[in-house]
Parts: sequence; structure tokens; C-alpha cells
Amino acid sequence: GMCYRIVSVTLNDLTRIANTTQSEFSYVLSARAGISLFSALLCGWIFNLLNRQVVLSFSMLLMGIGIFLTPHFPKLVFLLLNQSMVGFASSCIDTAANALILEMWNEKSNSYMQAVNLFFSLGTLVSPLIATPFVSSNASRTTNSNATNSTEGHKHITLIYSIVAGFTIIVFLIVLLFEILWPYKKPERFLSRKNQIIVEGDNESEPLIRIDLPRSYYITFVSLSCLLLSVYGGVEGNISNYLPTFLRNINENISQRENDYITSMYAFVFAGFRAISVFLAIKMKPFTMICISFSLLLFGNFLLLFFGMTTPTYLWISVCLLAIGCSWVYSCIYSFIEQRIDVTNAFSGLFVFSGSFLVTLSPLLIGKLIEKFP
Repeated sequence: GMCYRIVSVTLNDLTRIANTTQSEFSYVLSARAGISLFSALLCGWIFNLLNRQVVLSFSMLLMGIGIFLTPHFPKLVFLLLNQSMVGFASSCIDTAANALILEMWNEKSNSYMQAVNLFFSLGTLVSPLIATPFVSSNASRTTNSNATNSTEGHKHITLIYSIVAGFTIIVFLIVLLFEILWPYKKPERFLSRKNQIIVEGDNESEPLIRIDLPRSYYITFVSLSCLLLSVYGGVEGNISNYLPTFLRNINENISQRENDYITSMYAFVFAGFRAISVFLAIKMKPFTMICISFSLLLFGNFLLLFFGMTTPTYLWISVCLLAIGCSWVYSCIYSFIEQRIDVTNAFSGLFVFSGSFLVTLSPLLIGKLIEKFP
């Protein structure tokens, strides 16, 4: 979370260092997202050939190196290659973490998946707190020399990325140390039970018999799971990415300060209910939590569409409902899938790819629509 968020927080400084514009810098973010998207499919295959935990640890190292080097590239092309490396590493981490947690806790993995997503959200909240005192707009201006200011600004931005990279490398050492001292032993999965149904037998000697589910069941279920993750990923990603723009255009009476407050409220409610979901997942089934989330999203969008555009109070309430509705869905979907099939390395890579597909492609469409129909 920290590594992914830090780039957008320091965007102005990076464009200055690379001597480019924000429009051109968007290609860097697109390359990172694109590489991360398609690398998920490759990672699922890699983990079947190599030790997944070792690859996971070195992916953290690769990301740490990439983050550390980010402010040191004076040309856009090098920055693009650097962030592509970060995108590949993040894809490996997501794929490995999901498969590992579902494999370890199986049908009881919902709380642990919620906890992982909670800490990702905390990372996205912490990054601005780390960066804000050092970004160029807030950095100390003790001299009138432009060259000196530029040098000081580069030192500040380098310090930010060094701190974030340091945290990442510490995690790399912890994961690698655990694998060396206490090698991970893959637990027995329950596929033999999941791929069978119990039906009544034809005679008294065998009142109940087990029948294997057809292959078409798995093809259909995995396809629908990919579709669900893709559609929901697009919904959550677009709410997070375009909420400030949407708020700015739906009501001219909303000030920039109120816009910022509502956006911040969304982020904190989102993270707060991710924390609550860790405990809710202990008592509630994933399917129940999914139904509640989708109901909140539906009602929140309805309230926003018919009342929030004209009434500030309803606007705050509807955005709050959207934040709650988005907070725990991803983890619940994965746990719901794990209850029915074993999420292997390959499936994990496929699901990460599906969940990121519309998030990666939708800016190409929505960005143009915003320009034409603000």
C-alpha cells in the first residue's frame, strides 16, 4: 500500500525530476498497471515451478529496490522501466499472498484476508503522512536560489522513497528468514471433499454415495468468479480514483475544502470498516457479507443519484455508504470461492488479473468521458 500510493503523492516532484509533464507521466502509471495486470498470469505459473515463499520475499526486495531508485531517474524512459519492475513485483506479491492465505486457512480464511487488505489500506493512508512534510510544496524555502531549492527538493524526495523502501526491505528479510528457519509445509487441501456431492444410493448397503462434480462446474464457477471480480474491481477502482472529480462536477456549490473532506472521509471510513470486517468475518459467512455490501452499494448509488447531487447531507451519507459497501468485498469473494474450489497458484493469478482488468482499462474510457461530459 505504501509503495503504490507514494508515487501519486509525490507526483509533482517526480515530474520535475524527470523533466516531464503530468500528462506524459501518466504513461508511467499506465505501464505499471499494465505490467502488474498481465504479470499475475505469469506469476501463477512461476509459483508452480519455484518456491513460492522465496519468490514472494525476493519480490519484496525487487519492489524495495524499485521504490528506492524511483527519484533518481532524470529521464522518463528509465522511470517507466523502473515502475514496470515495481508493477511486476506487486503482482507477484498479490498473487502469492492470496494463494498462501487461502491455502493455510482454507474455508476459515476470511478474517485473515480481511486483515491483509486492512494493512494495505493503512499503507495507503500512511504514505501521505510520511510524504507531506517533504514534498516540494511544503519543503523548507530558506533560500532564493532556484538551483539550491531544486537540490533541497531532490534530497527531500529521496528521503521519502528511502524510508518506504527501507520498510519494504525489512519485510523481505522477515519473510525470507521465516522460510529459512521454519520452512513452509503445504497443508492438505480439501478438494476431494469440495468436488463431490452426496446423493442417495439405490440400495440399503449404500444409502449415501459420493459423485464427482462435472468439469463443466469448475469452468462455469471460475468464469463467473472472474467476471464478478472484474466488474467489482472496476466499481471500487473507479469510485476511489474519480470520487474527487465526480464531487467537483455534480454540485458547483461544493467548495474544494468540502470536496477534500468528503474524499478523506471516504478513505477513513473505508479503512475503518476494513478493520471492523476482520471481526465480522469471524461470525458471518462470506456470502452474507457480500450481499450486505452489494445492498449498501446499490442503496448508496441510488441515494447519491436522486438526492446527493442537490443535498449536501445526503451526499455525505451516500459516500459513506459507498465506502462501507466497498470495504470488505474483495476478501469475501476470495473466501467464498475457496469454500467451493481450492484457489491454487494458477487460480490466484487468474483472479488477480480479473480483479485488475477493468481498473486498468477503465481510465482510458472514463478519462475521455469526463473531458466531454464533466
